[in-house]
Amino acid sequence: MVIDEQKSQDHYQIRGYDQESVTINTTRYTQSLIIGRQTLIVPWRPTRFEEIIPEDWEAVFAQSPQVVLVGTGPRAKQPPPEWNAHFHARHIGVEWMETGAACRTFVALASEKRGVVAALLLQDQ
Repeated sequence: MVIDEQKSQDHYQIRGYDQESVTINTTRYTQSLIIGRQTLIVPWRPTRFEEIIPEDWEAVFAQSPQVVLVGTGPRAKQPPPEWNAHFHARHIGVEWMETGAACRTFVALASEKRGVVAALLLQDQ
C-alpha cells in the first residue's frame, strides 16, 4: 500500500508497505525495525513475535515515547500480560496489531505530532 506524501518536519516517514517490507522516505526495508518521527533503528533484533525478549524493548524505551505500536507481522498477536506491564510501568501506551495496521496508525499519529514509536516485525512468517 502506498501512503500519500505529506509535508512534514519529521525526519522519518512511512511512505508505503507490503507483506515483506516497509518503505521509509525513499528506502525499502525488509528487516524488522523501530521507527520514530526522528529515529530509525534497523535492524531490530527479533524477526518473529515469539523471539521477542525483554531486552528488545530497551531501544524502544530509549525513545521516550508516549505510545508504542507493535506490528506483530501479518496477523495481530497478543503478548503475555507481563509485556504490557513493562510499558505501563513506564507510563507508555502500547498497542499490538498486524504490521500494516501499525504502519497506518503510525502515519496518523505522527501527522498529529504525537510521541509515537513503531516496532515493526517484517520477517514473521
